[in-house]
Amino acid sequence: MVRIHIWDGATSIGGNKIVLEDTAKGTSIMLDFGKNFAAENRYFDEFLTPRTPKGIHDFISLGLLPNVSGLYREDLIIDRSFEAQSYQLSCPVAALLVSHAHMDHVGYIPYVRTDIPVVCSATSAAIMKAIQDTSPGLETELAFTELRELASRHGHSILVARGAKNRVFRPYALLGTVSDPRMYHDMWLTVHKKEKKETDLRPPQFLTNRELHFQGFRIRYWDVDHSIPGALAFAIESSRGWIVYTGDLRVHGRQAQETRTFFKEVAELKPEILLCEGTHPLGGKPTSEEEVFERALNAVSKTKGVVIADFGPRNVERLLSFLQIAEETQRMLVITTKDYVVLRYLHAADSRIPDPSTHPRILVYVSPKASTNMWETNVIEALPEPKRVLPRQVSLNPGDYVLCFSYYDFTNLLDMNVRGGTYIYSSSEAFNEEMKLDQEKVLNWIKHFDLQVRGRIGPTTNGNEDPFHASGHIHGDGLVEMVETIKPRHLVPIHTETPGFFKRFESICTVLYPNPNEPIVI
Repeated sequence: MVRIHIWDGATSIGGNKIVLEDTAKGTSIMLDFGKNFAAENRYFDEFLTPRTPKGIHDFISLGLLPNVSGLYREDLIIDRSFEAQSYQLSCPVAALLVSHAHMDHVGYIPYVRTDIPVVCSATSAAIMKAIQDTSPGLETELAFTELRELASRHGHSILVARGAKNRVFRPYALLGTVSDPRMYHDMWLTVHKKEKKETDLRPPQFLTNRELHFQGFRIRYWDVDHSIPGALAFAIESSRGWIVYTGDLRVHGRQAQETRTFFKEVAELKPEILLCEGTHPLGGKPTSEEEVFERALNAVSKTKGVVIADFGPRNVERLLSFLQIAEETQRMLVITTKDYVVLRYLHAADSRIPDPSTHPRILVYVSPKASTNMWETNVIEALPEPKRVLPRQVSLNPGDYVLCFSYYDFTNLLDMNVRGGTYIYSSSEAFNEEMKLDQEKVLNWIKHFDLQVRGRIGPTTNGNEDPFHASGHIHGDGLVEMVETIKPRHLVPIHTETPGFFKRFESICTVLYPNPNEPIVI
């Protein structure tokens, strides 16, 4: 018997937390363990956040983490009262398969037990290490953990970090090869701390075959196109047949052929179940990455002043598009220190991604700060002087630059005091009230600096303009193509708020609608 627990991502976009429990094999496989932003935003915001000294207590109490015993780090359990109501898996988790490194798929991995192997692409692992290095804290402990211990403060029990002697690297099994093994190894084991003591330096294991054998499971994987590099789809051979997990994918990006290869090859397995993402099943023909590039190139070519390119974090394909645009328009691409770290780590994994430390068109913006974190200090000190850009340089010749800035970087514009130019919004449109509020603030900044807006910020601002953003998710026609090609016996819609769309496939397969409180049993 196989039980498929879909604890999150069942009726929401993101937050995927799925476990395949195979009683015949006596073991389980986990598929992603992401943060459900919509659920978390019901309780928390920028100024009210889960309490780190309480470990997993707040998450379990609010239902943000599934109440499953034996799944979480022991050092994050401040009391065991929740276990009276917890669910017990009958089979231990052998591995966690990660489809890609977006936080709605990996954001809650820091709370999972550190002995469970994480299986993903080397590219995804590099991104996760960059996230932890540039935003250190319990919530980003993706590559290594700082173990906590129980302490008493003013009559309350809390958890505090034990320090370097109790730092543990998670066991990672990386799929594929990397372009620079030595650089990748050094990147993985570097810890940006003043002290350097380690007790568990654990370099990742590389698995080069397209088929894996893990604790009785046979697993195959495919590269697929998404808005972040390193995305994978998986097929797991259970005792009841092949179970396929799409992760997030699309067929309108530059690597669309990889996704279609996955369709064709996984169809040959005649899968029992297809766990299928359905973020954007409705709507017309999606905008392609090539169309975004052409529109952005045209906008930059017509701009005399500074260009600000605002796109999603870790959308490397979009960043590389603006790098090409900078080259064609004889501008310099200015990135933040965080983007610099991501590109450096990705270059170690894949030489097709340029090294920002040597690329002639890439510069790094150094913002004025009273102090910097250790990681940022290390980045700035390692940069040769010609690779650094200061505010005065931009203000003297604003037309020489494309600034890769988001809303949270806008205060830097005050130091440059630029006037005129173009702001290109190359990210997703607002889909909730919180995003709409942020975009109202964006418009205030744009008005202050007299920037021309390109891209759809909202229905009242360029709402009819052709978008400067290509979704990372498959649309309706692509979903039809996928299901009609794969022809699974059962289809389970996940990562969607419109499960009704999938009724149209009932002539091809049985559609099973997931319930987070009840596993699918086959």
